Amino acid sequence: MKKQILLNAILLTVFLWGTVSSFSQNFSVGDVLGMDFSSYSNFSKVKSEAEAAGATVKRNPHVGFRLGIMGAYSFNKYIGLQTEIVFDREGEKYTVTSPTPDGEFKGVYTIGVTYLTIPILFKAGSEIGDFKIYGLLGPYISVGLAGRDKGTSNMENLNPSFSRSVSFEQEPQNGDDQKHLKRLDVGLTIGVEPSYKVGPGDIYLDLRYSFGFLDVQNPYEKGENYYARYNRCFGFSVGYIYTFGD
Repeated sequence: MKKQILLNAILLTVFLWGTVSSFSQNFSVGDVLGMDFSSYSNFSKVKSEAEAAGATVKRNPHVGFRLGIMGAYSFNKYIGLQTEIVFDREGEKYTVTSPTPDGEFKGVYTIGVTYLTIPILFKAGSEIGDFKIYGLLGPYISVGLAGRDKGTSNMENLNPSFSRSVSFEQEPQNGDDQKHLKRLDVGLTIGVEPSYKVGPGDIYLDLRYSFGFLDVQNPYEKGENYYARYNRCFGFSVGYIYTFGD
């Protein structure tokens, strides 16, 4: 009886070891290090409103960071799944100029929000020798952790500079000085990821574009001329993907 139990235990151990080894050979982990160039949608409406008031608005790309880890599972050499845990900084930056009796007013305004973002991406591609290239497509969810709303002015007496934290609470009924944004965002990511085999893994370059589905604004009520604004972001990252079992 004891011999039978021992034999069964040995067979189970061998089976589990083979299963884990087979799985790990298709599993990869890597780092994510890069930059984001982001903005909010419907900027043309912001520009039209400013022009109606006699001002000129120019949008500048908001430059932020991307930092995190990734994991991928390959079903075969052509398709797989990839997920990430990434801290990234997104927002909007724009410049306002307007003529005044004292000269030209110029203000630069920046909204930056740090998100914890988790995408789930379907990968499909091919490889030629040590070179691989994959297309990426899938949803993401982002949770706002902290944010900053800043403005600088060349005429402090007309429009003072400021720097204040972003609120993730709904705007109060009577309004206040804070920028109120929603904490949660969900959207879609599309991209391409070429890589080159070096050692047990690959050096990769990731290029992607993400667009949110949720209005980032969080007003108390939406007026007649209200329009939604959504996250839009082009990002790139580089790093090393280590493949277990190679």
